[in-house]
Amino acid sequence: MSSPLELGMMSRAINENPLIDMLLNKYNNMLSSQFCINNVAMFMIGDNGWECLFAEGLCLDEINRFEAARLAAVNDITYVSDLGDEHVKQTLAAFGFGIIIPVFNRHTPIAYLLVGREGEDLGREERYNIDPLVKNLLLQSISDVIIVSIENFRLFNESLRQEAIKKELELAAHVQSMLIPRVEELPRNQQLVMNAFYKPHHEVGGDYFDCIDLGNSKIGFCVADVSGKGMAAALLMSNFQATLRALFTSDVPMEQLMGKLNDRVLSNAKGYEFITLFIARYDYDTNQMEYVNGAHTTSILYGTNSGKLHLLESYCPGLGMLNELKPFEVRTVNIAEHSLMLSYTDGLVELLADDDGNVLVTFDTILQQIRKSPSIDEAVANIVEKQELNHNNRLVFDDVTLLGVEFLVNGDSLHPLPGQ
Repeated sequence: MSSPLELGMMSRAINENPLIDMLLNKYNNMLSSQFCINNVAMFMIGDNGWECLFAEGLCLDEINRFEAARLAAVNDITYVSDLGDEHVKQTLAAFGFGIIIPVFNRHTPIAYLLVGREGEDLGREERYNIDPLVKNLLLQSISDVIIVSIENFRLFNESLRQEAIKKELELAAHVQSMLIPRVEELPRNQQLVMNAFYKPHHEVGGDYFDCIDLGNSKIGFCVADVSGKGMAAALLMSNFQATLRALFTSDVPMEQLMGKLNDRVLSNAKGYEFITLFIARYDYDTNQMEYVNGAHTTSILYGTNSGKLHLLESYCPGLGMLNELKPFEVRTVNIAEHSLMLSYTDGLVELLADDDGNVLVTFDTILQQIRKSPSIDEAVANIVEKQELNHNNRLVFDDVTLLGVEFLVNGDSLHPLPGQ
């Protein structure tokens, strides 16, 4: 038996040496030297189910095949011979185990110590005159200290891992934010005004918008959405952003651009993810805009003077859905009057219903905001405010992106960005 001094020294060792292997070695040595136990095994529940922490005097491969989950009904120190499960009884007896000692956490067994034959030299135990019941309770108490120490060490490592992941996500979010244009940097000139809103649901997201000066009096813009979420979606979207900026020029045919983008997404996503998008190229000189809607939400073009509404749709699959983009259609629209255009991702129109079951945002909701807003700045601001997108709206469960364009034609005046 361990004296109070020896137990105190071991307790300090547990606190000072949290390395699990070292701790288990000390524990195993104590079972052998102090309790004369020659064959013993300990199982503990972990993230991957029950696992054998150590086994002494046994073949580890064989003991690992034992299904420790079948001991779940053992809630007290139990002799193997008293088990009701005949299969478990025979298996443990074959290993030479005679006693099962459970270790609890909040009244739930999280570990089992299986104790077998004792050594021949029992002089030490006889000297301390230990009652078998007392010895088993002592083993249970010491095992409890060991398991709690291991669990604390595991939780500490898990907290460190979670903190590292958090830091990595913060860095990834910062990097991703640099790939998304800032609202203050969007074009605001005599031909058009752009405004946007971007908010990933998690630290990083799969939504994307961009505006690219193509030269030769042309500008390109795009709103895209990866089918997945989180880090995988963010990585695919960052690659898409780099590819788009490398390929999108003032004269590249839209069919060719989309084909190359589709090939790149197929190569990177391997069919596990796809990207929906609305992509357009506007010519300042002709006031014509050619566009493709690849399985994306319907963009809106509204003429504020005439009240005419254009739904910017076209026949085209999302990128990465098919090996070839068929059917495929590029459309052109002539913008002859002051017009507002809004493109957005499905995170806006897929807001969860409120407590009364009312869907908070529909296509009609967006259309109403467009029709009653004199400028794209007000349209975007009203949608963001009405849906509380800048707050922790519990009903939002996806990334949300809006890109608005106000086309200034026929002498329309330029207005400053709100707040300037």
